[in-house]
Amino acid sequence: VPDRADPVLTEVSIQPNQPEVRWGNRIDLTARGSYSDGTVQPVPVAWEALDPSRASVDSTGAVTGNQSGTALVVARFASWIADTVQVRVLDWQRPDVVLQADFQGGDLAQWEEFSTPPPRTLEIDGDSVLSLQGDGRYRDGLRSAESFSLDSGARLEVVFRLTLTQTDRQRISFCLQPEDSQDPGSDRAYLGISTEGAYCVRYPAQEQVKFDARELAVFYNRGGASDLVRLPEDFDSSSWTQFAIEILPDGQTALFVNQEFLRTFTPPLIIEPGSRWKIQLAGASENTELLVRSVTLYSGTG
Repeated sequence: VPDRADPVLTEVSIQPNQPEVRWGNRIDLTARGSYSDGTVQPVPVAWEALDPSRASVDSTGAVTGNQSGTALVVARFASWIADTVQVRVLDWQRPDVVLQADFQGGDLAQWEEFSTPPPRTLEIDGDSVLSLQGDGRYRDGLRSAESFSLDSGARLEVVFRLTLTQTDRQRISFCLQPEDSQDPGSDRAYLGISTEGAYCVRYPAQEQVKFDARELAVFYNRGGASDLVRLPEDFDSSSWTQFAIEILPDGQTALFVNQEFLRTFTPPLIIEPGSRWKIQLAGASENTELLVRSVTLYSGTG
């Protein structure tokens, strides 16, 4: 038996003990341990957020505010001693709409075209809509002229109509893409969509023998990974249809179809603080008609 026993950890405490973070920002938490000999020093802990939709935490203790409200964050040492703090996520005043394109009057001034032939606007049922006529051999699409930040989260909504009449060359794709990413006109961008560093939605997901009219694909920014998503039984893209991607400030993403939540995805979108992004929209409508009624980007999440 040694003459003197090693000090024993008796308590873990999180600092600051009443943390506040503004929606879209980050704050660093630290864990300190109190020992039986009266010393206090940093200790390694496992971090857990009990409501990550409001406040998420990474392995280093960095907390991201995702929605206004309060959420609990736990620091655990060796699974047997822990501390919990309540993180308050503050709301902030923000312009709700960052980009609103409804193509009224045939206005495409907000967009850079990269198509052959170029996109055009039509009058349909009293609305001015965008027509994307690509056939799979030619790129047909647009890229937003202005870039924007995703630091505070965002929601991208696209309203379109696509009557499917065959199993290939009929598709809509849209992406959130880094501002400095590859030129859409290059040979690597299939149908004008390059998924490198981007987050993309493509419907229908696949073509020819793998075609399924109720399957949608989401492409991630890591090595071209993708997820296939099963759409609801009553899904019908021949009527006006809304797809929406919601992105939390920590990069976690969710898909909505016709205003209904469908599912969340992993891994998250990689968002470097201060980075700028653009919207890229493309399509093919061989022997059918792909019409886009509006593209809207909201700042923040709801």
